[in-house]
Amino acid sequence: MRGKLPNTWNRYFALIIGSTLMMQLGMPIITPSLPAVQQALGVADADIGLIMAVYSLPALVFVPLLGLVADRFSKKWVVVPSLVLFAAGGFAFTAENFETLLWLRFIQGVGASGLSGIALGLVGDYFRGEDRTRVLANASFAQNVGAGVLPVIGGALVVIAWDVPYLAGFLAIPLALFGLAVMKPGDNIPARGGRALLGHAWRNITDRRALELMGMTGGFIFVGFGVFVTYIPTFLANNFATGSLIIGLIVGARSVSGALMSSRITWLMRTVPPRWLIFSAFLVQSAGLAVVPVLPNDWSVMIAALCYGGAFGVVRPALQIMMLENAPEDLRATFGGGIAVSLRFAQTIGPFFAGLVIGAWGFGPLFFGAAAVPLLLALYALRAEALKPAAN
Repeated sequence: MRGKLPNTWNRYFALIIGSTLMMQLGMPIITPSLPAVQQALGVADADIGLIMAVYSLPALVFVPLLGLVADRFSKKWVVVPSLVLFAAGGFAFTAENFETLLWLRFIQGVGASGLSGIALGLVGDYFRGEDRTRVLANASFAQNVGAGVLPVIGGALVVIAWDVPYLAGFLAIPLALFGLAVMKPGDNIPARGGRALLGHAWRNITDRRALELMGMTGGFIFVGFGVFVTYIPTFLANNFATGSLIIGLIVGARSVSGALMSSRITWLMRTVPPRWLIFSAFLVQSAGLAVVPVLPNDWSVMIAALCYGGAFGVVRPALQIMMLENAPEDLRATFGGGIAVSLRFAQTIGPFFAGLVIGAWGFGPLFFGAAAVPLLLALYALRAEALKPAAN
């Protein structure tokens, strides 16, 4: 289907939101199960992180590959099989050893790779103008709500048994059937084939505008995930002896501000030029990180959580919108994959670099140094080619 749809509340909107929430069933709902998995399967402390790593790593290869396949042929025949693969991860509840669990998580990660960038491409195919902004705003809202609610649900399911949260993966089956029914193979404009496709994709994805948007996405996540999400819990426990429940409430506050800001992104994009919107969000993220070492108690760290969440609720959908505006019609899934790969890459290397800084200098230099990254990104946003008014 091409052209502007009558409204955003239709079957395509449901498919996009469903795919967005499905990807979250691979991470937030699983995190609370890790200690129980460790105990049930006898996993060493150094190895338990592999449950998350083997889920994330396939994205670095499969996201760009499946994005190209979707643009060349049909998004339908990538989305539907990807949902089936994702559902296969639900069989993790039958795993009797750690190796089997890791293989099933890897398969589920391949399935998630077929949804990451293509979901953004679907927005570009099915929606136009302000409808496109509204859909991405709602997807960001759903993502923030999921980030806050799903860990609580996962924790409750672990009380039943360590493997129950993995059953959530089977929810991908009804969504796959729904996608099979509503998507049409000819919905997207097919890209050229063979080497011509590779050259066409390479020239466009390495264009300055695309690289700027991917770089800003990666930079934001590199700091936010690598420093805030990963190390704020340890910082709170070490400096204020904060209990796990309070840590969860403080870290979870980011979902509240993120959902609030993403729910207003349509109005913000209409009112404020994207350059100044993204500039302001980077400044807020920088300020939130910079104050952490000087805050007097654990509850005051919620300031940083609210800053990060609010900035995320603006930067993520705003950069996605700009990426779609700069994407050729026949490469929307590929461009969506570019954003997804930059995000996953930043998620992978961010905690590693943060750990090196903590080991060498401690938490204070980590947060002050991290605050410098979004500050530099804010200054770069003022001159970024991708954020020029002509790109809107």
